[in-house]
Amino acid sequence: MAEHVDQETDTDNEWARVRRYAMVIEWSDEDQLFLVSLPDFPGAHTHGRTRAEAAEMGEEVIALLLDGETNPPAARFTAMDYPVRPEADVRELATTGRPG
Repeated sequence: MAEHVDQETDTDNEWARVRRYAMVIEWSDEDQLFLVSLPDFPGAHTHGRTRAEAAEMGEEVIALLLDGETNPPAARFTAMDYPVRPEADVRELATTGRPG
């Protein structure tokens, strides 16, 4: 029983470590997918059919990149004070959860 609890704690700690890193998730009309880029890991990308799937895939990529890494990059990307895409209306997204 204690071993099971320790494994859950280790897993929780690993996911907490993964979730310190930012992801940028954007819809691609061309690909009909949500594309994910990881600013703290240049060149790392993934995708998903839904926003939730894209976020899950992004976390998995970060976990793989951190696996066994003794000196991971600092989680230095936090937020931008402007929209990633100029046409995105951040106020509308914040209130409705969808663009315009």
